[in-house]
Amino acid sequence: MKKQVFVIGLDDFNLKKLHRLHEASECDFLPALRIDEIRGGE
Repeated sequence: MKKQVFVIGLDDFNLKKLHRLHEASECDFLPALRIDEIRGGE
């Protein structure tokens, strides 16, 4: 079973970096808050 990792400010740029981690195959990276939600965009 994969670990669910919630990330604040998740965007495509940082998601690509997270997928390079050694443990990435064991994780599902999910947005706790998307970057546009933090910046106040819709």
